[in-house]
Amino acid sequence: MIRRFEITPMIGRAGLVCAILILLGCFAVVDVQAQRESGHPAGQASDAGSGINALGDALLDLGYIEIPLERAITGHLFVNVWVDDRHELRMVCDSGSGGTLVLPAAAKRLSSEQEETDVMAGGVGGGNLSVSSIVVDKLKIGSFEERDVPLLVVDVSHVNQQFESVGVEAIDGIIGSDWMAEKHALIDIAGSRMFIAEP
Repeated sequence: MIRRFEITPMIGRAGLVCAILILLGCFAVVDVQAQRESGHPAGQASDAGSGINALGDALLDLGYIEIPLERAITGHLFVNVWVDDRHELRMVCDSGSGGTLVLPAAAKRLSSEQEETDVMAGGVGGGNLSVSSIVVDKLKIGSFEERDVPLLVVDVSHVNQQFESVGVEAIDGIIGSDWMAEKHALIDIAGSRMFIAEP
């Protein structure tokens, strides 16, 4: 039986983040209008960058944790994950994946005990994939650590074939939307970083 992630509502924090986003949006609109009136071009990268940095600072003040990501030539964002302080995994951040998973080869390195399920997985480039699960004692992403973490085990080697065909290093797994939702993740794509809040 696969253990499920419990999504904890954080209305206060989420509401404050939304307010910050709205304020930054208002500042951006005012700045664009001022630039138009002064004859200067609107939407310069430096202005956008300062707004994003201000948002990042605000999130850190709220207790979010910043995790650096690596951006590949394909535009995908990757993160190195440590399991049990011994195993380093390269994982792609994919909000389109409903589950956080590792490939079978990685699962064998992490745990000798896999629990079979009757669940089948599917996705772009792959369908009817069998699913099992493992539980790792400790998982560390950036400075964030958690214990007793359930991971799905799915053979998504077709994804690695696509990555390797364009010269991108293969992955050991996927950080999916279940993990991101639980951590209230916000991803700064241009800045190649992710902000998460402990549930």
